[in-house]
Amino acid sequence: PLDPRLWRASAALRGYLLAAVGCGVVISGCAIGSAIVLAGIVARAVTDPSARCVRCWMLPLAIVLALWTVRTIAHWLQARLGQRGASA
Repeated sequence: PLDPRLWRASAALRGYLLAAVGCGVVISGCAIGSAIVLAGIVARAVTDPSARCVRCWMLPLAIVLALWTVRTIAHWLQARLGQRGASA
């Protein structure tokens, strides 16, 4: 069982902890999504010779770039929340 004193003492940290966990979920989702999109690019490049042009990959590459941007922002926010939570 959790000590009630510890639960009361951690009240300031709970919000930061939940937000950091949410950032972790976003980071994981972006990593999985970018892996799926990159696998699709490679699969099309291997199986379809007509899809071996950069113009054919612009949309998937834009999606990967957007996922990496969101992932980078989530990493930054998670670190920031960790610092603020530690000082709270």
